[in-house]
Amino acid sequence: METEHKQINIQYGEMAAEVDEGIAPLILEMWKADIMTFMSCENNGDEYNNLGDVMWVLIDEFDVSPFLNCIFGKRERDGLYYRAKMETESEDDWMYDIMIDDLSLVIRDDEVDYDGPPDMGFRVSIRFPVSDYPEVLRRMSEFNAGAGSRENLCTTVEEA
Repeated sequence: METEHKQINIQYGEMAAEVDEGIAPLILEMWKADIMTFMSCENNGDEYNNLGDVMWVLIDEFDVSPFLNCIFGKRERDGLYYRAKMETESEDDWMYDIMIDDLSLVIRDDEVDYDGPPDMGFRVSIRFPVSDYPEVLRRMSEFNAGAGSRENLCTTVEEA
């Protein structure tokens, strides 16, 4: 696949992909937290979409809450939190888009095919400022280093 960013191969368990070098550490941390990614980009902004410098991940609808809770669970509400909730009304607010997919779609040898009847599902596109990346990565790494589990993601600051 032709890309403008340097690609590297990453692997965790049975998951493997060629991804942009600049976002590879985050993708690995997401996989460690059992959050599946479908696509990503280390800088998805350009002059056509006027997004500025943004990181981009495309994940399954069921992984959105766990991803955000890995970053924000058991923490005080800070600037990153309010940007992710799109409450600052600034260009640094995170952006979310929903895409619908037919999960039975399979591409074999560059040919489109379907395995069975339509199986509709959603994927969520998350874009956040490149300037938030170091903190997002730090928090994901911290979650994984603390042997975080998806069962404990919704614990509040008061309960901690």
